[in-house]
Amino acid sequence: MRGKNFWRRLQPLLSFYLAQLRRRQRWVVPLGLLGLSMLIGQWSPSLGILAFLLLMGFFFRYYLTTLWRFGWWVRKFVPFSFPQLDLLVAPELTDATDWQMVAKQCEEALSELQRFFGFPLQRRLTLFVFPTMAEVNRLFQTVAGARALPHGDAILLAWDGWQAAKFPQEILRHELAHLFSCRLGVDAPAFKREGLATWLQGREEGKPIDFFALAEILSGNDRPLLWILRDAHFFTDSPASYFFAGSFTGFLMERFGWEAYRRFYAAADERNFEQTFERNFGMDLFAAERAWKQLLIARRSEFEPELSLAVRRKRVETTYNAWQFWLCIEEAEALLREGEQDWRVISHASAAHYAMGNYLRALELLQVLSERDEATLRPYRANLWLQIGRLYDLLGEREKAITAYHQALKEPDYWDEEDGSTHALARRFLQQPFTEQQVRERWRKRLRLR
Repeated sequence: MRGKNFWRRLQPLLSFYLAQLRRRQRWVVPLGLLGLSMLIGQWSPSLGILAFLLLMGFFFRYYLTTLWRFGWWVRKFVPFSFPQLDLLVAPELTDATDWQMVAKQCEEALSELQRFFGFPLQRRLTLFVFPTMAEVNRLFQTVAGARALPHGDAILLAWDGWQAAKFPQEILRHELAHLFSCRLGVDAPAFKREGLATWLQGREEGKPIDFFALAEILSGNDRPLLWILRDAHFFTDSPASYFFAGSFTGFLMERFGWEAYRRFYAAADERNFEQTFERNFGMDLFAAERAWKQLLIARRSEFEPELSLAVRRKRVETTYNAWQFWLCIEEAEALLREGEQDWRVISHASAAHYAMGNYLRALELLQVLSERDEATLRPYRANLWLQIGRLYDLLGEREKAITAYHQALKEPDYWDEEDGSTHALARRFLQQPFTEQQVRERWRKRLRLR
């Protein structure tokens, strides 16, 4: 691949990182390093230049490493050109689908959002399609099926995540919204930018965002908005925080209109959010939150009977995340006796049994999932087999554990923030069994992260 094309493919990520550095005022660091290097250069100019390069490499090693990985992956991507966007697809995916249909969905969403915001993107849109979520997640050290690069006018899309989505156009609208909203104002806090993007995606799994926000509240997973204004809390409480932010944004849009919200978005940041909110909307955040939640509760009957089932399912996840494992098991087993088939309920039930040392029941539930081949479960099948292998090890059935670890390696890799690469762990446990001591170490690690 020619050097010019290679750098063109790097440009979206590079523009994204440069915008981040400007926002965080990281330009101060290079100036400081330059000054230090000039002092060294008084004794030896060549040593000063070398010192500057080495210090820059050290302080910006994360960005440089990510750029190198990204460039290495996309250098062989196959290009497809369409009227409003460039599509770059991993070589193994060139025949995976009719890419013209994917481009059409993207162009439709792009045109709609251009009309909504009233301006086009600064650059031609680029869509990078990776084979699995593992590549995207490793790049940004976070779990996601897609990632926008604001100021770079590009989207990174995981093909297995796209296939798992019931309504993939929701993913496109969410990520495209980030590319537009970054030009309205500072994209912080996350509550603000993700709230607008979630509202603009329209729906989640075909249902209104309000449906999911209400299910979170009724399941005991309510949060004060002041809590999730802090980015650390926002991402810890995901996905509930996304639904709260999106639903609240919709409430503000309906009550005050787009132009008022747009002025607020342009002026608000992490430091002045509450003051800017009250100045633009004439009410403080507490009063607005109360009015929004009262309106949601008043609409409860509008979402029945699906809402009651969603609340019961959500309680399984809520109780598990709150370390109420026996209550989680009680809620989940009641649903399972009624014929519940949702894989997330089964997965959380298994995890709760595992936490309580009920390894055999945990294994039975995961084996049920291993026999199913549904799109929403496919990105996680490597992790599923890894968990089965661990349970077999804990039950003293080493041969079956080895078979499960080999099966995990046959599935596309999965990556998460806690464990990293599933394939790396499977290879590790092929060499050495998973033990009770490692169970305790994992729980201690989770406690430290809370």
